[in-house]
Amino acid sequence: MRVPPVIQSLREGTAVAHQRLDEAVDLEVRVRRADDRLDLVRAFYRFHAAAEAVLRRSLTGVDGYDPERASRLPVLRSDLQALGAAEPPVDLMPDGSDRAGGLGWLYVVEGSALGGHVLSRQLYGQGIDLTGLGFLSFYGDDVGVRWRQVMAIIDREVSTQHADPGRVVSGARHAFDFAFSVLRSPAIPQNSLYD
Repeated sequence: MRVPPVIQSLREGTAVAHQRLDEAVDLEVRVRRADDRLDLVRAFYRFHAAAEAVLRRSLTGVDGYDPERASRLPVLRSDLQALGAAEPPVDLMPDGSDRAGGLGWLYVVEGSALGGHVLSRQLYGQGIDLTGLGFLSFYGDDVGVRWRQVMAIIDREVSTQHADPGRVVSGARHAFDFAFSVLRSPAIPQNSLYD
């Protein structure tokens, strides 16, 4: 499969931020510990509530993007209920974004579904209880199809000059930075991704 140039630019332009986020979230360890799981799911709820607000503001009218279908909040609410908790307050909202920046956010949000699906399958295969972790496999086995759709949306918007590729990468970096601030393990100090 041909990788569109904008997707390659996104991969290269966010590689450091992606790696740093993965290390800071410490997802594979935190989902296994009952005392960390609830805090982690609350953090993902806050992240997705904010990210979905950005996507709704910036991608309204973009062909192929359906904010209701893409919303993970209903699943995260169910996950919180399964863990005996209510929705946390959403007190962090990132700055607004234009269409190009929103496409960067879309890349990060939908890309996280790929990693979540892989982790969910690994945990299941190891006999780990998945209570409260439904959001990790949001699209189920359709995750690959959805990812290809997202790449096509981003490529089309850039190819038709509806979005500047540099702004798409900038939006993705902003999304990774925001995710770092919301999802990082409490053991990781709050600082910029790009020190």
